[in-house]
Amino acid sequence: MKKKAGVLLCTVFLFSAGCSSVAGNAAGELMTDYQASEYIELGEYKNLVVKESDIVVPESDIDSQISAILMDYRQAEEITDRGILEGDVVNINNHGYIGDKEVETLKAYNFDLLVGSGDFGKEYEEQLLGVATGETTEFDVSYPADYSSENLAGETVHFVVDVNMIVHYEDQELTDEYVTRLSDSEYTTVEAFREGCAEMLKEENRRDYVLSAAKAKILKDSSVKGYPQMALEQNVAMIKEFYEGGADYLGMTLDDYLEEIGGVDVDSEKSMQDAAEKILEEEMMMKAIAEAEDLVLTKEEYEEYVLEYIKSNALDITAEELEGYFGRNELEDAFLLKKTSEFIYDQVVVE
Repeated sequence: MKKKAGVLLCTVFLFSAGCSSVAGNAAGELMTDYQASEYIELGEYKNLVVKESDIVVPESDIDSQISAILMDYRQAEEITDRGILEGDVVNINNHGYIGDKEVETLKAYNFDLLVGSGDFGKEYEEQLLGVATGETTEFDVSYPADYSSENLAGETVHFVVDVNMIVHYEDQELTDEYVTRLSDSEYTTVEAFREGCAEMLKEENRRDYVLSAAKAKILKDSSVKGYPQMALEQNVAMIKEFYEGGADYLGMTLDDYLEEIGGVDVDSEKSMQDAAEKILEEEMMMKAIAEAEDLVLTKEEYEEYVLEYIKSNALDITAEELEGYFGRNELEDAFLLKKTSEFIYDQVVVE
C-alpha cells in the first residue's frame, strides 16, 4: 500500500514548533515581533570551528531510525475476517464535506493510516473501528474554533471513508539474533547495530548535525538576558496543548504521560516552561544573528522555500493552500530562520 495523496491534517504545530513560535495574539501581532538583541547577547557566530567529536547523533535519532527499520521489516498479515482494530494499518479513500461542498484538502485515495496513531485525530480514528474491508462508513467530526487549520476551525465535517484493505503487523523484537539475521552478520550485537545506525545517520545527515553542533556552540558562548514574555507564553501554551492532546488520547494524566514518554518525574508545568525557554533561546539566537547581518527574505527565496517544503513533505497542495494553513507571515518568519541556519552553516569549519 502506498500513500498517493498528501493530506495536511496535523502538521501545523510540528512545523511551527520546529521553526518558530509564530502564532498571533488577539491584536494580530506575531509572537516573533520582538528585538532579539534585547534578550540575548550573542557569542561568536562567525568563523566557527567545530570539532569532529562535537558532531554527535542524538540517541533519540538512533532510536527513531531503528524503529523505522523494524517497522519496514515487520511481518504483515492482510486481515479479511474481521473489522478494524486499534493498531491496524488501513488503506482508505477519504472525502470530507462541509455542508454539500467537498473540502479538497481532505480528499485522499489509497491513503495508509495507522489506527490509534492520532494522525487524523482520536474522534476520526475511533469511527473506523469495526469497519471491514470493502465497507464504506460515514460520520461527522466537529473541530474546535481554535483548530490549527483555518478552513476546518469551528466546522463540522462529514466524512465518507472507503476501507480498501486492513493489514496487521507483528512487531519485531530487537535482539542480537535478529540483528545478526537482518544485517547478514554485518552486526552481531544490538550495540554494534546501534553504532552502525549512528554512523549511517551521521553520514546521511551530516549537514544537520554540523549545524546543530554550531548552534550549540553559539548558544553556549551567548548570554541570555531574558525572554520576550508573549513569545514565551505562546511557546508554553503550544507545548502544553500538544502534550495534553497525547495524554488525553491515551487516557493518562499529563504528569504520567510526560513521565511515560520522557522518563521525567518532575512537575509538568516546570518541564514545559523549561522546554519553552530552550526553544525560545535558539529562536532568539537565530533572530539576533539575522538582525546583526541584516538578513531578509526575498520574494524569490520565499517562493523557493515554499516549493521545497511542499516537495520535501510530499504534500499534494499548492503554495496558496500552504499559506492558507499557516499564514503568509508565519511562513516568512519560519523561512527566514531557515535562511539564517544556512548562513550559520556557511561560517563553520570542522576540525
